Parts: sequence; C-alpha cells; structure tokens
Amino acid sequence: MSDPNLEIPLRTAADTTGDVQRILGKLEERGKNLKIHRILANSSATFRPFILLLSSLLFDAALPAQEREIVILHLAARRGVTYEWEEHVPVSEDVGISEELRNALSDGTLDHVDIFSERQRLALEVADVIIRERVLPKELWMKATQAWGQEGALDLILTVAFWGGYVPTIIEAIGLHSVE
Repeated sequence: MSDPNLEIPLRTAADTTGDVQRILGKLEERGKNLKIHRILANSSATFRPFILLLSSLLFDAALPAQEREIVILHLAARRGVTYEWEEHVPVSEDVGISEELRNALSDGTLDHVDIFSERQRLALEVADVIIRERVLPKELWMKATQAWGQEGALDLILTVAFWGGYVPTIIEAIGLHSVE
C-alpha cells in the first residue's frame, strides 16, 4: 500500500507556478512542507485559502495554543487519524503539552480528563459536544465565551470543524497514513 493510497503527486515549489509555487516555496524554506500540503497543492484554486485558514488558526487565533493542540490531538485520537496525530505531537510539545497529557488523550476518550486544567477540560467538552451533537448548547457557549471571549470561542468552533472534520476527511479520503 502506498501513502497516499491515491496516485496524487507530492508537489514542490519547483514543479508548480503562481500562488502555489510561492506558498510552497515559503513552506519549504521553513521546513514546513508537509505531505498533506504537497498533495493539496495539486488544487491550485483551493490551496491558498486552505493554507490561509490553517495559518490563521495556528498563529492568529484568540484560542490559546495549548487548548487548540489538546483539542486537535483528542479529535485525531477519537477518529483514529494517525497522520494528524503524528503531525501535531511536535506542535503540542512546542506549546508545552506534556507527554502525560498526550498519553491521556491517545485513546480518544476523556477517561483521564481530571489531569487537564479547567480551560482544557472545557475545550475538550466543547469539542466532544460539537462532534457528537452538532449543536453547541447556549450554556456551554457562555462558558466558552467567559473563558476565551467571543473570538476565542469562535476559534474553538473553527478548530473543531477544521481538525475534527475537514482535515481528517481529506486525510482519510486520500489515504495518508504517516508523516514520512
């Protein structure tokens, strides 16, 4: 079995043009030329918007990075998306998520939720409710806005949608199994 399962070229700045070439070039310079980016670069119309949303959620969002990474790892484990998990372990390390917390998230359940901070538990609860019920109850929304403000609470919803649905669907559809 190949990785990805589908025969989709892994693009580089050298074999692309325009915005795709410019963006891939920047990612390559920074050592951020991830396999998923190189595959999605085959869609010149959607590549730039994908990277812009990704970048804004990672670097500009009001939601704190620790809560974001805990949610991403939890959702990756819950859905069994190994590629996403592997991509975010180093990111989680960079933002101070311990191995103990990652281990607690690794089974995709919230059985060990007691070791997380109050805000981390809230982020995990919001993520699970959105995934399970598709609707965020008003009282949980109010707790999220109290914790992170309206913008941070919206960023949490976007994080859940992006890394809990959109990205894993792409990864599964094209058959990405590992980062290497």
